[in-house]
Amino acid sequence: MRSVLRRRDYRSLLTAFGVSRSGDFLYVVALVVYVYDKTGSSARVSAATLLRLLPYAVLAPIAGVLADRYERRTVMVCSNLFQFAIMVAITVTAGLSGPVAVVIGLCTLNTVAATVYLPSVSGMTRISVPEDELAAANSLLSTIDALALIAGPAAGGLLLVFGSPAIAFGIDAATFVEGTGRLNELTAPDYFGEIGLIKATNRTATVSATTDCVLWRIPGARFLEVVAPEGRLGSSLAGVLATRLAGTAIG
Repeated sequence: MRSVLRRRDYRSLLTAFGVSRSGDFLYVVALVVYVYDKTGSSARVSAATLLRLLPYAVLAPIAGVLADRYERRTVMVCSNLFQFAIMVAITVTAGLSGPVAVVIGLCTLNTVAATVYLPSVSGMTRISVPEDELAAANSLLSTIDALALIAGPAAGGLLLVFGSPAIAFGIDAATFVEGTGRLNELTAPDYFGEIGLIKATNRTATVSATTDCVLWRIPGARFLEVVAPEGRLGSSLAGVLATRLAGTAIG
């Protein structure tokens, strides 16, 4: 457990995840209070909750594809920025005592933007730590998620005692700024090519040719045969691989 926390990229990812999840659970409490205060209807609260969660069920398969198709840090940053903009709109609407339907609609859009975040965190974890530390890394993420589930609503409840739902929405908006700052600290991986084959990870970058070129394609299994450790090429490649991975290991 201690060794995985020595890895700079993982620490940044873990912090960004914790901040984001705490804000998510905080704003859920604010949403329930706002809807009930405006309508006095438990049925409207249930409808708001359903509409907020519906995109997760509908878009989960697509979110996983997007998280694997594009560079994950970029996906998470874009998700945060969209959620920040939407949460600012919710904050303004709630501050002006705007229509409940508008707030619920914006919350649904917020969930749409959030669907790609968790799959991206999972994928980024796999490439931020070695395979033998992956179980500890995932365990820490689960622990942080559980703590956020407790701390977020508790903080939301305290805020609502002394303030309005708009304040809680505004704080949630701020968590996306902090989370984005942490994500921008990530440096791994900034490489593309044979490391992905050797480590059996999905593609984490996209390379675009700026001039005409010839592309050679070789099946992964055949490539691994060519660079087998007992061969000269395998020995040379092992040294290059160790050097390139050193920059993303511990900091």
